[in-house]
Amino acid sequence: MSDHVSFDIQIEIMTRVPIKSLIRFTSVSKTWKSLNRSSKFIADYTKHHSQRQHFLITYMNHSSYPPQNCFVSIADDNTFPEHKLFLTTPNSLILEEFVIVGNSHGLLCFTRVLFSNWKIAEVIIWNPSIRKTDVIQMHKVKKSCSCYQDSVVGFGVCPNTIDPKIVKICRCKCNVEVEVFTLSSRVWRSSLSNTNIMLRKDASFCFDDDNVVIDGFICWLVYEIGKPSSDDMIVLFDLTSEKFMEIQFPNKIRLSRQSTTKLFKLRESVAVVLRTMNPNVDIEVWKMEINDVTRSFTKLFNINILPDLSYLYGLTKNGQLIFEKQHIHDHKTSFHVIAYDPCAKSINYLKI
Repeated sequence: MSDHVSFDIQIEIMTRVPIKSLIRFTSVSKTWKSLNRSSKFIADYTKHHSQRQHFLITYMNHSSYPPQNCFVSIADDNTFPEHKLFLTTPNSLILEEFVIVGNSHGLLCFTRVLFSNWKIAEVIIWNPSIRKTDVIQMHKVKKSCSCYQDSVVGFGVCPNTIDPKIVKICRCKCNVEVEVFTLSSRVWRSSLSNTNIMLRKDASFCFDDDNVVIDGFICWLVYEIGKPSSDDMIVLFDLTSEKFMEIQFPNKIRLSRQSTTKLFKLRESVAVVLRTMNPNVDIEVWKMEINDVTRSFTKLFNINILPDLSYLYGLTKNGQLIFEKQHIHDHKTSFHVIAYDPCAKSINYLKI
């Protein structure tokens, strides 16, 4: 084909073939293999193929030694949870020391944490579709002070360029440093856009390690050390403009807050899942529209959970909550993944 068809036409053809065919092309030609791993080709390919949303479940397989990270991708549509795909974990992500940061546009991002000092050593971007991993070494920022410095990493794909970005925030009581890594350039650079939005000279704020990417924004839950959870807020990072924004929780949420709050993605909205002080309600679920000018919060529903429902993975597009369910039998503990429908108040085992 390469002898009779120009390379530009070859590129145009490959942007339109199914992903399985694209993977096979990588074993045919080194040029094609290099091409379909470039950021520009990924951006062009994405424009021609609608992204089917998937729900990702990660769990630790303790039956192997050492324990291994395992990943299951489930099509998040009206067929949920029928179409499951058990992903083959690359060797670089098998060990326990990797922590998932988030996922965006079919890419998964992890950090490798040094348990000796809890510092982030490197970031890994994994594309399960083409079975490729990129390892990015963390750039050491020169400190201008001697106080303790906390770091957090966010990940997302810029909606305009389809270029993956890593955001690293290093902050202490007197300073904040923000760096952005763009996969196409493979360079860390300082980002000075309104970083003082997170700097309080009389307070110390911490970012929750989990973040969600919604409509071109990385969203974190941020809390103030030593203060009640009513002072928590949401911080957004715009992947296009690289500017930060703060969103304060309204009083109607603050007054019902207790201790545990998590952010999840619900379609193209932020879902806020929180424990309450109401003895009759265990969990409240609220929704905030990112693109709504008022960024108002709407209450979706309350639920009472069973005591053996432990970890919450997130919400599906149709509003089901995905939990990890603990089961103890003959002094042995096993775990199951279940989908809880808050409308029907029913539980469905996902057989994972």
